[in-house]
Amino acid sequence: MSYNKILNLLFVLLLLTSFSYALSCNVKQNCNLETETLILCLTDEINAHAELPMANQCVNRDYNWKVCCQDSALSNECKGNYAPIVWLSDFGNSHASLNEDEINGYTIPVCI
Repeated sequence: MSYNKILNLLFVLLLLTSFSYALSCNVKQNCNLETETLILCLTDEINAHAELPMANQCVNRDYNWKVCCQDSALSNECKGNYAPIVWLSDFGNSHASLNEDEINGYTIPVCI
């Protein structure tokens, strides 16, 4: 292999190993489950109650807004390398907190 080919190969490998993943999430009325993951169900776009989805569906039909993230391989379960993004006070009809707060009841994590 020539010197230039080796340098080119090293450059490509360096680019591949330094690639960073940009996560994109949106609040909208429906997720495309082929390309997105449903993370959370909401009663409205702002000032809303929240619930955790079950089997990629909102349990309560009044939760017409969804937090959808652009990766169908993601999960909202807190297993492995997933980290909490918000804490809920209940599994449904819930308020949310940015921090875990056992005293006020925010003990259910929502992860990405």
